[in-house]
Amino acid sequence: SATRGGDLGYFTREQMIPTFGEAAFSLKPGEISDLVRTPYGFHIIKNEDMKPEKTTPLEEARPAIEARLKRNKAQDLAYEKALEFSDLASAEGDVVKAAASAAMEAAAPERWFVQGEPLPNVEASPEISRALFDLPEGGISRVLESESGYLVAQVKAVKASEIPALDAVKQRVVGDFKREKARQAALQRAAELLKAARVAGSLEAAASEENLVIEKTDWFSRKRFDPKLLLRPDDRDEVFSLSEAHRFPEAPLAVDGGFVVCELLEARPPSEEVFAKEREATRRRLMAQKQAQLWQAWLEDRRAKANVEILQEL
Repeated sequence: SATRGGDLGYFTREQMIPTFGEAAFSLKPGEISDLVRTPYGFHIIKNEDMKPEKTTPLEEARPAIEARLKRNKAQDLAYEKALEFSDLASAEGDVVKAAASAAMEAAAPERWFVQGEPLPNVEASPEISRALFDLPEGGISRVLESESGYLVAQVKAVKASEIPALDAVKQRVVGDFKREKARQAALQRAAELLKAARVAGSLEAAASEENLVIEKTDWFSRKRFDPKLLLRPDDRDEVFSLSEAHRFPEAPLAVDGGFVVCELLEARPPSEEVFAKEREATRRRLMAQKQAQLWQAWLEDRRAKANVEILQEL
């Protein structure tokens, strides 16, 4: 879903693996989850909208069903054609000749590309890139699937890694250097402000000495975090670890493009009414996290006991 900005569209709980589904359906519209771990990695989920479950009458659903069946049939036909072309390319030993024989046009990237970089003119796909870099020079790929269709590719040439000339990367190097120096200066300035706030016992007092303007957040919780702080999920835990005895974080907190210095002004426990509302959602979230941990532990145990032999694909 990367090409759509991570938008998964509407889905049911059963369409996702249990861990993801439970976490997603425990959110209200507009809420953002904590880190959710599944066998596919880590996820942060935002509920953009939720539709109530309903049974769609057949006549109302008929256009969508017909469109889906046609789409599936078209995909099947496209895959069959791709397999036929793959066989032809293997027989010819050249995708360009095979394309000419099939009255098709072969496309080639205009520049070299490196491992991990998406194939030019093809949707970003690490799997396609890895498949191509596993091929020898002259090798022809199996049928590869991208979001726009199917692909058969051939490695026409391989270029060894090289250190680029300074003139070719000078502008980028200078820009990176300036950004790193600016980041270091910002961190040092933030650390000085944090130290002054500890000495003064107040961030507001330390900021006024430097003619800086501070902002105060509204009340917020882990699930409804105040956007003024701009913190990453990992750093939010440090904010919630602050107390009356330790009102300042150990170091400035990193955000996109800079750092934040903050002070705990007041904290209050959730009311019984709020806790009762959140109890079931919290239970499901903790259950989902526990299931993910058990699944990962089982996988690691299987890997430790398994004897895996990888054969080169023919």
